[in-house]
Order: sequence, then C-alpha cells, then structure tokens
Amino acid sequence: MSPGRITLPGLARLLVLYAFVGVLLAISRPTPALVAAGAAVAGAGEALRVWAAGHLVKERIEGTRLRLRHGDAFARYARVVPRLLPSWRRYPGEPGGWSARLMARNREPAVALGLLLVFGLLAWKSAGR
Repeated sequence: MSPGRITLPGLARLLVLYAFVGVLLAISRPTPALVAAGAAVAGAGEALRVWAAGHLVKERIEGTRLRLRHGDAFARYARVVPRLLPSWRRYPGEPGGWSARLMARNREPAVALGLLLVFGLLAWKSAGR
C-alpha cells in the first residue's frame, strides 16, 4: 500500500471516529477552563506524536514477512532493536534526525488539524454557555 492511500477499513475507521467525535461534541457541556485544560493535554500529546512521526518509518508488516522481504538485514535489525520498549539510541547505520517530510508522510498534519477543529468547536460552544 502506498503512503497517503486510504483503504476501505481505514475509511470505515475514520467514519466511526468522526461520528463518535460528532456525538461527543453534541452532548458536551464544555467550560472555558475545561477546554483549556483539555487543549493543554492534547497539545502535549500531539507534540509528542509530531516528534515521533518525524522519526518513524511506519511499516505494518509482521516479522515473518519482513524476514522474507529483507533477509539478513532484518535479522540484524531484530537482534539490535528491542521489540516492546524503545531505545533512545539510533539504529547503527541509519541517518538520523527529525524529518518534516516523514512527519507529513505519516499524516500527522491531518491529526493536528483535526485537534484544532475539535478544540475550536469546543471553545466556541463553551463561549455560548
């Protein structure tokens, strides 16, 4: 699957998410203080996501398929990189640093825009109380 392409399960997941957010917005009774607190927590979480998305190459293929596809290179990688707990050390031989292009490829700007929209609607709704 190429980056940026939305599959049918991905589209269904997005539609369910949008419906859920719509219902929450409809039944919410936000106050300016609660919106500010929620925006601070969500903003910190999104900052972490943007940082991570600029470092991660998302590859959603299980280990067996990766071994078949990459052979010895994946075997070396699997020996060095922890499976569950990440390491702060860079994988040997990998170019380093954060990449805006990689962050955009991981679709993080759309998530940030969605958060801004939701918190904008909550702020608007709280101002009208």
